[in-house]
Amino acid sequence: MNFDEIIALLKRKNKDPSLQAAIVQLKNEAIDSEDEQTANRLWCCEKIFLILKTYNNAYCHLKTAAMSSDELDESGYNSPKSKEYECAWNALERCDIEIGFLEENYCLAEDGIEDFHIYYPPFLRKAPMGS
Repeated sequence: MNFDEIIALLKRKNKDPSLQAAIVQLKNEAIDSEDEQTANRLWCCEKIFLILKTYNNAYCHLKTAAMSSDELDESGYNSPKSKEYECAWNALERCDIEIGFLEENYCLAEDGIEDFHIYYPPFLRKAPMGS
């Protein structure tokens, strides 16, 4: 698999673990051959894959929560629904963190991050250094 194929699969929101393995393998090869530009681009691909996968995970938890019972556990505190909502919230928070990492190392506006179905609101973006 080459870089263009990886980009095409990411744009289709492919979450197949073999795609992640291919990204990591190519990134490691670029690191070994001291091709910093390619390694950096593949690091961005790795983050994009993780964001898409984590967002999908959050959606699955929300869907499960919607179908879960509100019955409390033996302690009278937690319900299956609240646990699913918590997992969804945690996954969305992880997405936000990963998007922040990506934003620091990838020009979102110029490189078309929206092609990967990732939207980072302008008011959350950090001002460029020196502004």
